[in-house]
Amino acid sequence: GTIRNSRNSILNKGRLRRVRVAILSMRGQNTSLWTVYRFIKMSKDAPFLLVLSTCPDAGSAKDIAQALIDARLAACVNIIADVHSIFSWAGQTDTALEQLLIIKTRAACYPALERRITTLHPYELPEIIAVPVYAGSSAYLDWISNNTRSP
Repeated sequence: GTIRNSRNSILNKGRLRRVRVAILSMRGQNTSLWTVYRFIKMSKDAPFLLVLSTCPDAGSAKDIAQALIDARLAACVNIIADVHSIFSWAGQTDTALEQLLIIKTRAACYPALERRITTLHPYELPEIIAVPVYAGSSAYLDWISNNTRSP
């Protein structure tokens, strides 16, 4: 079904529901409208995500992974050691030996997951990249759903 807003454009009720959930889940948080938009777009297109983030050492990687699991923002976090990164920073090419986190979650958890990583991460600008999951083993995707919290 559809409803009309004050400008007489047609809005999808499902999209309105996602907007309402996004706004309620982010209430009281320092969250930009861009984050709300990305959340709505991701949850519409793909209900599951792989989130990638790199950490400078094993300790911070383990701490972040454990915090995400404890808060049920992720069902699983893989830590891949000794990832050699080459990147541009402050106008110069730099390198680092890092730990890669591969985080399995639902799109609905993404805003809180991003905030949590940003809060815990030692980097000034942590890498947080979400990759939509359009298909996978239904049993595994059900497991992700059952082991992450609802917003």
